[in-house]
Amino acid sequence: FFFGNEATMDQFTDDVFYDGFSPRSDNSQPFDQMQLEMVRTIAEYRRVRAKLSGTVGLVPTMGCLHEAHMSLIRLSAAKCDHTVVTIFVNPAQFAPNEDFDSYPRQVQEDINLIRQERVRSVIVFCPNQSEMFPGACPPHPDLPSTSIPATYIDVERYVAGKAEAQSRKGFFTGVATICVKLFNITTPNVVVLGKKDRLQCYTLIQVVQDLCMPIEIILGETHREPNGLAMSSRNKYLSADEKQNAGVIFAAMCKGQELCTVGTRSVAAIVDAVTKHLKTLEGLEVLYVAVSTRGDLVDMDGSDSIPDHGAVLSCAVRYGGARLIDNVDLL
Repeated sequence: FFFGNEATMDQFTDDVFYDGFSPRSDNSQPFDQMQLEMVRTIAEYRRVRAKLSGTVGLVPTMGCLHEAHMSLIRLSAAKCDHTVVTIFVNPAQFAPNEDFDSYPRQVQEDINLIRQERVRSVIVFCPNQSEMFPGACPPHPDLPSTSIPATYIDVERYVAGKAEAQSRKGFFTGVATICVKLFNITTPNVVVLGKKDRLQCYTLIQVVQDLCMPIEIILGETHREPNGLAMSSRNKYLSADEKQNAGVIFAAMCKGQELCTVGTRSVAAIVDAVTKHLKTLEGLEVLYVAVSTRGDLVDMDGSDSIPDHGAVLSCAVRYGGARLIDNVDLL
């Protein structure tokens, strides 16, 4: 799929967004010749990058890696000659009352997990905060994070009115800003993102298109625990019992899918049924349930009907000290 002047957000339903790069040039080298290199500074990374030939895939993460991240690394390795995994807990996407300080950090465990994948060529870029944000970040009157730099990527017009953005003011500007910085540093041909954070994915697709960045974006499917709970680093906040109970989130999503499949097209009816199912779990707070257009995640009104080409059902809840999100396709 090529996007350029004629592309529209309605076309963002495809799994691959392509901007002219060929796939990995040589798949013949066996995985037992794996090379893994860890770098911590931009200058060090650029020295390594200058020596690479062929295509480079980027998997941006905040660390605390799990199987969903590994699946994205495998997608990159299948597509590109080299894979860059970034590990950076981005302060610009945390509001002052959020979990920046407590967000799980386990760099050595992450390195070991990546090594187990036996991917042929991996560079792990793990900078510290002063490397990514050198100098003071002045407060911004409209954004909650105190770590937004003076120059930043403002995506507020794109995400305005969308449920996840309304629930996390300024979050997407923080995400877009750090990702553009990482794109500029790592100069990838391909970026691999996970569909669990679908609005993040679509926002970054818009940024890449608007800024004419020569990057292909690939979306990986959401990976789930045996009970259906979407894999997330924040699942570590849950006890074993809470993690098991949180399977109700995916069960509620499936309830919405089932209703739509058997003929219920009312947005209000689907949102109501999913919300009621979520509230069956004591202690779970529903932050939102939304049905959105499939192409660009514009929230639909309760009076709307699900179109024949489908929509996206999404939710956010707070449970067991964690903010958890999920989304599924309708039809």
